[in-house]
Amino acid sequence: MLTQTRWLLATSLALVLGACGSHVESAGAASGNGSAAPATLADCGQRAQIYGSVTRAAGVYAVSAQELVIWQETRHGPNGPRPVSEFRNLPPAELVGVCFVDGSFPGFPRGPGGASKPPYDRLVLLVKADGSSVVDSVGYQSNIPVVKPGP
Repeated sequence: MLTQTRWLLATSLALVLGACGSHVESAGAASGNGSAAPATLADCGQRAQIYGSVTRAAGVYAVSAQELVIWQETRHGPNGPRPVSEFRNLPPAELVGVCFVDGSFPGFPRGPGGASKPPYDRLVLLVKADGSSVVDSVGYQSNIPVVKPGP
């Protein structure tokens, strides 16, 4: 039953996002374990609409909470900031959807000279297995690559 569920999820993701030229990775390939992927991955673009105008879902990955925590806490390099991930409280094998969404996201502060900068055009949204989601980061396509999060 779990294998059928993962296959249906992967197929749904491919149909929904594949037509947009998006990268979609199936839960089985992404996790390497028996956990079910979050059922809400297919609606990444819809979820992101509350933050701005969505053009497309550029990439969707299912990663374990452990992989996500390592990525969040080390992605800025050895001299960068070391935030503590709020996903540390999840079971390490629980899958989290990582959605890279392109569009126009004007509601976020843009730092020094922010008013003169164009709105951000990439949003990274994290979707938990329970269906809740949180913004991981927002910025420009030129500095947020669509890559599978992980160490």
